[in-house]
Amino acid sequence: MEFPIVVLGSASVGKTSLISQYKWNNLPKYEDPTTEITFWLKNKQILSPKDKLKIWDTPGRRRFQHVVRNILPESRGALVVYDIHDRDSYRDARDWVAELKALKRSEKFIIVLVGNKSDIAEGREVSTTEAKEYAKRHELIFKEASAVTKCNVEACFNALIQASIDEN
Repeated sequence: MEFPIVVLGSASVGKTSLISQYKWNNLPKYEDPTTEITFWLKNKQILSPKDKLKIWDTPGRRRFQHVVRNILPESRGALVVYDIHDRDSYRDARDWVAELKALKRSEKFIIVLVGNKSDIAEGREVSTTEAKEYAKRHELIFKEASAVTKCNVEACFNALIQASIDEN
């Protein structure tokens, strides 16, 4: 069985880096922004040993939003990622949450709000408390992670998978 999920967020928040750490245990070798929607398959026992997690990696630019909407119908959930040092990316993440909730309001669609780059101590613009409270109000799962140190990377994906299994 394929278990499709989508990773959303602004450009440069670390979506591809989170996916790369989760799938290959390393960071991507390039720094160029993602410019097209791609997906990666990861063998992952979800309900059976032959299951595959299908992870859609999306560009962060607004001009791609209409294309991203085309993959949402098949997705079971989303990681909505923001950079904890960039308030604008947090606003964009909240916009994605609102859009996902509007599009998926009658379905059991799991959203994990991910504050990325938690390894960088200075310059934080979005507090953990603020994001946790937002997540609680909107019935989201909340995690902070670091693609660089691998902190909570697997926990983000596993929380989405487990919550989706529990809902269905």
